[in-house]
Amino acid sequence: MTETATGADEDLVRRLPFPLAQLYRRAHNAKAALERHQAAYYVWEAGLKLLGSAALVEYAAMEERDPQLLDRLRNLARPSLGHWWEFVRKLLPILAESGRAPAFTAARDLLLGRARDDLPRAAGLDAALREASGEAAGGRSVTRLSELFDRLVRYRNRELGHGAAGQRSEAHYD
Repeated sequence: MTETATGADEDLVRRLPFPLAQLYRRAHNAKAALERHQAAYYVWEAGLKLLGSAALVEYAAMEERDPQLLDRLRNLARPSLGHWWEFVRKLLPILAESGRAPAFTAARDLLLGRARDDLPRAAGLDAALREASGEAAGGRSVTRLSELFDRLVRYRNRELGHGAAGQRSEAHYD
């Protein structure tokens, strides 16, 4: 890992698709806590949409398709963030089982698999989101990424999106 003075991981920046790399840099270069908070969130949101898009393209290339899932995919006309997360949750297992691309198996195992104790920053974010929503956060060092993603979608609706509660303090966003 090659970090700059701002803490940016240059090896990661080189591996990321350009739009994600831009958002990642924006998060690291932001001066205000709200700006860092929003940019970091948008990196995650764009990554989720990118994964969802890749899964949709791969699913469309399959010969067999589930009629119930095809009905859910009608939400592609105007997908919300919750729809993107739903597409990922439903498509990753299908694509992983099809054996079409090993990357989908790895993504399924990471996002929809067991609770993880090797992702301390994700566990910290999960605890912060639990606390922000009024749940008992505790000092958990284990997190299930599927539950964290569910919380991130709810957080977006409450804090950043159509149901946004309004401005909070710099300390809150920091």
